[in-house]
Amino acid sequence: MTYKQRTDLLADYCGKPWSDLPEEQRQIWREVWLLPDPDGTGAAYWWDKVSPDVRLHQVKSFDYNNDPAREGERHVICHDGSMNARTYFDMPDVMPRDAAMVLCRLNPLKTEDPENINVDGDESSPARYRLLLAMFESVARASPKPRRLMEWRAIAQEHGLRYHEWVDKYVKATGLDSQKLGADNSSVNGAAPENGQIDRSDPKKYRAHLLRLAEAKMTSREISAHEKEAGRPIEPGRVRQLLVEAKTDKQDDERVAREHAKQQSSFAGQFGVHGIKDSLATTKSKTKSP
Repeated sequence: MTYKQRTDLLADYCGKPWSDLPEEQRQIWREVWLLPDPDGTGAAYWWDKVSPDVRLHQVKSFDYNNDPAREGERHVICHDGSMNARTYFDMPDVMPRDAAMVLCRLNPLKTEDPENINVDGDESSPARYRLLLAMFESVARASPKPRRLMEWRAIAQEHGLRYHEWVDKYVKATGLDSQKLGADNSSVNGAAPENGQIDRSDPKKYRAHLLRLAEAKMTSREISAHEKEAGRPIEPGRVRQLLVEAKTDKQDDERVAREHAKQQSSFAGQFGVHGIKDSLATTKSKTKSP
């Protein structure tokens, strides 16, 4: 069954009061408004209380978290944030210890003792890490040269060694599985591509991609050279302009998210989980009082 984008069905109504909403749009809001609503009045109350931006942000968040077509994108963003995944896949030389940790879903920048951590509650993960590390160090001693994370992954596969499933999902979602390697097994383009479910035709997403490169300490000129090598010629001046737009996009998203979080916090603080019906009734009675 094809997923129906709630945003498409509700976006044109976000600026209207609850009383003007057709029943279909009311049902959509009840679905995406995830807080408890025991008597069916909470959704209407909060629709009229929050701003149109918060309404739209709520329904977009629902679509983002529930649309199966965006599962790969969610996976990439999650691990870029929690694991610095993009950075490690972009590195031209990943050390054996770091490679073993990343393949076991351990962040080398945050994990002090990888041999005593059960990843996702899996008690076999410390042993899996030690075996990967032993193999990688052995390969590095026998054939010392720079190796990318994709090469360490290939070595693990070649020797039948287990690693965490997040890696293969990430590789598939970013298109790294279709990336060609040069004669020295280094990336032809020098960095992980953003194809697959990362849509480069979306201007906002492309600006966000450039912003990530800038946040990785690349200058506008270096970003320009990187994009040109990847087949997307772009002048340094245009890079600077797009970075400004990307920062504005990010600030706008953060502002709406903060407002949304504030409204959610206000809801929880005023009503709690179990007192919604009584609290709403009290609010309504106060409204009617002279």
